[in-house]
Amino acid sequence: MKRLLFCALCLITSLAFAATPETLKIGVILPLSGDNAGLGQPQMSAIKLFEKECAEGHYRHKYKLVIEDNQLTPRGSAEAAYKLIYIDHVDGIVSLFCDAGHVLAPMIRKQQIPHVNCVCSDDTIPDGAYNFSHWPLPAKECSAFVDMIQKMGAKRVAIVAVLQPGHLALKTGVEAELKKRGMPAVAVETFNPDERDFRVLLLKVREKHPDTVIPLAMSPQMEIILRQMKQLDFRPRVVTIEDFDFVSDLTDAEGLYYVSGGNATDEFNRKLRDASGKEATYGVPTIYDGLNLIRSAYETLDGPNHVAAARWIAQAKDFPSAMGRVSVNAKGRIDSELGFYRVVHGKPVAVKLEEVK
Repeated sequence: MKRLLFCALCLITSLAFAATPETLKIGVILPLSGDNAGLGQPQMSAIKLFEKECAEGHYRHKYKLVIEDNQLTPRGSAEAAYKLIYIDHVDGIVSLFCDAGHVLAPMIRKQQIPHVNCVCSDDTIPDGAYNFSHWPLPAKECSAFVDMIQKMGAKRVAIVAVLQPGHLALKTGVEAELKKRGMPAVAVETFNPDERDFRVLLLKVREKHPDTVIPLAMSPQMEIILRQMKQLDFRPRVVTIEDFDFVSDLTDAEGLYYVSGGNATDEFNRKLRDASGKEATYGVPTIYDGLNLIRSAYETLDGPNHVAAARWIAQAKDFPSAMGRVSVNAKGRIDSELGFYRVVHGKPVAVKLEEVK
């Protein structure tokens, strides 16, 4: 009798243990302090929504987010990745911008865990195995951008770009697209990330008499470039790719156009408002999608099988993302729609290509 009771107790205990959801950890690397805090803080609304969904308990496993601040520096990204991988032993990582992606990619390949790098135009980061990038394909984005500036009447185009992986990828893409259409750039200049005085560079560009200048820079360099162009009375048409999304004070960009990632769906914005009181800005839908892709992969598995989770993401097709249906291509790129925008009253406003003038 005692033996029977003991066996029954063991059976009940094992069943209860088997029914206990696995707790999986997902690391998130964002710039949350320092000069670039304004780029990472908006992404916290995506994290709030994800955590709210997980807390409601409608999933096979439990999920815990481990958030690390990299200040958007290579050292910060390396330290954050090391902690997440070797100390926290996370089951996946979501990161923001190419800077982090470059540092993480080789570490991710070595440890074989899924990693989604968001808002990244550099095609050298995704590998189709463990590293994935979520942003419109660079060639598509650059083609749409040149469509826009041609509609505006651009003939002589100059490019001024910061020496940063994502911006250099866009610079190369735009140069190639301009050349393909028979209007090669009349000037191409680059500068270091710590540069703060652009007057000599701008005067050099002005000598080429461009009718359109494309500054590719983040804050505070973008604001400085726009201000110093006015100080020099250098007033060509100014357009950019993505970068007005990263500027907190758009006073000097009033009325200017740019191309960037597409808008979130109405359904995602509704859920985001409910969870955080905010609507999606740049990057937020992609950060959420990165988390959701990793969660969706593990929901098909019994436990933390990193290789199987990465394989599921690599094969994802027609996935219901925050920006509409998306698929992962053979290189590990998660393509999504892009949008045209104009700065109106200090804020980006979506426009159609036909409305650009």
